[in-house]
Formats: sequence, structure tokens, C-alpha cells
Amino acid sequence: MALTATVTPGKTFVAAELVTNSKLNQLAAPSVSIAGTADTTQISDDSVTAAKGAFGPWFYGVDSGTAIAHSVAIAGHTLAAYVDGLIVRYRVGTGNDGVTDQAGVTLTSSTFTATCTTPSAHALAIGDKVMVYGATQDDYNGTFQVASVGSATTFTYVFAGSATSPATGTINVRYSAVGGEGSFIQTSGVTVAVAGLAAKNLFGPAGTRLMPGEIITGEIIEILYNDNGITSWFEILSRETASEVIRAVDNSPTPNAYAAQASDGRTTLVVNNTLLVCRMALANTATATLTFGSISGTIRKNGLTALTSGDIVGGQWCQFIWDGTYWQMLSSAVPASARATVPVRQTVLSCSVGTTGLPNFLTHSGGTTVSTQNCTTTPLVVAFAYGSDDSGAVDYVTRISTNAANWTGLGGTTTYYLYVDRSVATGAITYGITTNRPTYTNTSTVAVGAGFHTYLITTGFMYEGAATSTAIQRVFVGEATTVGGAVTGVTAYMPRGQFQSGTDDTFTLDNSTETQTHQLGLTPRVARWVLVNAIAQNNYVLGDEVPLECVSSAGGAITTGTYANATTMVARLRWSSQTPSVIDGAWGISAVTVANWTLRAYASRGW
Repeated sequence: MALTATVTPGKTFVAAELVTNSKLNQLAAPSVSIAGTADTTQISDDSVTAAKGAFGPWFYGVDSGTAIAHSVAIAGHTLAAYVDGLIVRYRVGTGNDGVTDQAGVTLTSSTFTATCTTPSAHALAIGDKVMVYGATQDDYNGTFQVASVGSATTFTYVFAGSATSPATGTINVRYSAVGGEGSFIQTSGVTVAVAGLAAKNLFGPAGTRLMPGEIITGEIIEILYNDNGITSWFEILSRETASEVIRAVDNSPTPNAYAAQASDGRTTLVVNNTLLVCRMALANTATATLTFGSISGTIRKNGLTALTSGDIVGGQWCQFIWDGTYWQMLSSAVPASARATVPVRQTVLSCSVGTTGLPNFLTHSGGTTVSTQNCTTTPLVVAFAYGSDDSGAVDYVTRISTNAANWTGLGGTTTYYLYVDRSVATGAITYGITTNRPTYTNTSTVAVGAGFHTYLITTGFMYEGAATSTAIQRVFVGEATTVGGAVTGVTAYMPRGQFQSGTDDTFTLDNSTETQTHQLGLTPRVARWVLVNAIAQNNYVLGDEVPLECVSSAGGAITTGTYANATTMVARLRWSSQTPSVIDGAWGISAVTVANWTLRAYASRGW
């Protein structure tokens, strides 16, 4: 074709040009003249020819076929023949979202080749992808490509190898009902016929086989006809995925059995790949199911892994896709109080501190109330331990960023232990008190009775009451003393279970006793005192520390002792008027000038 188009613009005016009647009469629309010749098949009305198609994208079509055989119609037009480079755009009628599961398969292996035998015909080809799961020997499980097909019910795949053959367990295999991924030389599993012409295989970019769900019902795809002179096919150039999201809310009264109610009243999915976004009412405590309309199934994460306790937090938004068998949980919008990886479990992680480094997030005014303070500028961060699962320790973290009267009703003359609660079901934060000091133990013994608390260090669970009680998420953050019905003092617990005395004590001689309140809320497993060099001496410099147990009397005998309980740590110094000595920085033994040293205390809960 050789056509030339010439465009003649109409009259225009330039800036500051004088407009006259003569000039106004010259105003006109642009004109176009075409010269040359063209083949009639290229310019005839209401027809699409190969020659026309060769020039690039053309009109929009609609598919009325099946998941594996798309049939694209072009209203009011005909197509004489396919041509290499032809581009077609159309709306998909039915996506290739079919998935086949076969249960009860058997697996044998020899070195690195596994042979799978299915109960019924599989219709798989070399290069197809399959997912194997349920084998007790985990090496067999995973996603693999079919290496060979022995019969209608057998195929092989290459894996890492296993010492056990045959495999044991309830073994399943999953694959696309319309083909997997492999070479374009093989059957695609999806074909396209345009305007009544012959059906051609449809592939992904660069001739790759389509995977299950790669084409979605209702989306618009642009495909290119590729003819290499030996074979021909269509391949996808671009996709405009249909935006299909259902927003729902779950109001289930019990955990682990969720029911999604769509905000717009819908009860069906357009396709399996429709995204369902749902706010979950309660946290899960075990494996869980989800029901939407007539579709009900188990929730899975990371492919085919069942949920474990705490994977869903009450009040959070989760995203799900129905794969034909399971609800796959893709992601969740994590709330402010969420599962996390923490450096230390079951403790205050961080908080506001005073000039001496001791925590100061608690306060009182002498009445029956204890409040948080300084949290608006430095939040109180608390880590709640809740056992463990296949992914490791299960911990949840919350930030308290307000100052409020959180602990009320403190009266009498006693000691109250203040705790923060996190609801296992909803993640809500509440506060409480008890007059019984909590127990932290490596044994499995749980204190009995309301108000008695036991944290099992070995399992990471806190309990209140009898041994049969349900585990709770509760962290003790401090204590308060009352006299005559009013609060007289508060002690905030140290973050991360680590204590260092805020100020050093004076180092004295002869039967002195040094005491520190360690603020751990339990008897520390590690409690130590050190001498801190305040004025350089004995080849030590300012700030050097010497453990108190390394100090001896002039006669060589150790004359110090330390001990600790749930509230304090004590050092007793007995020198009998003898000058204490230490090993100095030059490996000698030198007498200590008492005025040049101070005493410092360290304590750690030890777990």
C-alpha cells in the first residue's frame, strides 16, 4: 500500500496581529488530501483481513468459550486469516482456575527420582508442575516438574532423595486441571479461536505454559499471533486483571470457625481467584475454617500449612483466595498489638526512665489508684509470651501510649502486684491487680486458686488458677504497697529483666550491709556486686569493675557474702579491721584504698 496524506491547516493569527474582515473571511477548518493507491482488501468496509491485521492492534472482542477453549467473537466484522504479528484484545469468559487434587497416591523412589502412582488418570505431560504433600518423609513434599510420564496413572519427578521407599503418610498430589508449565511444543491446555478461525494454543509471554489461575474470568488480555513457519500459537502480551475484591466482616461468636458476611450482600465468588478481604472477630487458637456463602473450607497459610494458635489476631483484616479446596490466607493487616519477634519474652521491653536509668512509668497520689506516666512521650512496650508453634516462639507486643489510672481499688495494708492483660481472642488490653506474688518456674507445677499466677518458663505460658486453666496473656509490670487504705509507694519493674543500681553505694569497712531493691519482681538467678574504680589505683582506671568475690582480706580469706530474694539483693562486708586487697592490673595483689572505690549491683532474672 502506498498512500500519502497532506494536511493543510486553516487560517491562524499571531500575537498582536491586526484582525480585518478580509482575514476573517480566510478562516477555515484544516483540509486533508490523500494521494496514491491501495489494495481493495485493505480498505474495504466491515472486514478484517490479514493485511489489515499485520499493521497492529485492532478492535475488542468477547470470549464465550470454556476454561480451556476460548472462542472470541468480533461483532460486525470477519477475519479472513491469521497473520504473523496479529494482535487481539478480548475479555475472558472463563479463567483457567481449575485445580485437580488426587488423594491416596503412592510414592516410591530410587536415588533422586520419585515415582508417583495416582488412583485415577492424571493427564499430565513432561514439564507440568505438580504439588506433592502429606508424605511423612518431608523430602517427598513440595512443588516439582514432571520429569517423565510412565502411564496414565504414573509419573516421575526429581527430588533430593529419601532413605525411605515407599513413602508413608496420607499423600496427595495437586496440579492444574488444564495444564501446567512447560515447553510450548507441548499441548497448552488452553486454546483460542478468533472470529471462527482454527483454534490455536495460548501461552504466556515467550511461549511459557499457563499456570492454574493465570487467566482470570472477566479480565482483558492482549494476545499476539506467533507463526515461525513450522508451528503457530497465541501468546499473552499484556493483561488488565479484573478488579474483583469482596470486603466482608466475620462476627463469629467462637474462634476457629469463621463466617464471612459481604458488606454488599454477595454470597458467591465470581471466580476462585476472587480476593476476599475479611475482618476477623476473634483470634484463632488452633486450625480454623472459613465459610463464605456455600463455600466452606479449612484455612491454609504458605500453601498447604494449617494455621496454628495466634496466626489470626482478633480484629485484624485478612486476605483470602479460594483455591478450590482451601482458603489460602495471603496476608493480614497487623493491628497495633501484634505477634512479633522479641529479644526477651514475658516482660516490659522498653519504657521511660529517670536520670539514674531506673524505670519511672508508674505513679500514685496516695489514694487507691496507680497510674501510668511519661507514656505519651516514651511508650510502655510490653511483650506477652504465648507458647510456641512450628515457626518458633509466639509473642505479642503492645505499646501503651497514654497516661491513665489503670489500676484501681488498692486498699488495706498490703502489697499489690500490677499486671497488663492482652485478650487472646481480640487483642484488647486491660489491667488488673492481685495480692499474690506470681511464680516463675521450670517445673510443670501450677499454683492453684484465683489470683495465683504461674509462668512456665519451659513452655512460655502464663496460667491463673488450677493446672487445668487455659493459658492467658498476662505480664506483671510492677507492684504497689498500701498502708491504711492508701498507696504509699510503687515499684516499676526493670525492662528486659535486667537491673543495674541507679547510683553506686559507698564502699565501707567492718561488718557493713549493702541493700538494693532490684525491681525484677522475682528472685534473680544472677545477682552480683562489683567494686567500681572511682579514682585510679592498683593499675585500674576510672570505671573499671572488680567482682566483689575477688576481694579478700590481708590474710587472704574471702570475707564478703551476697544473697537475693524476690525484692532485694544484699552484700555483707566483713573485714575485721583488715585492709581489703584485690588482684591489680599488673597481676599483683594490692591493698585497696576504700575511698577510691564504690559498690554497684547487677541482677538478671536469667531466662
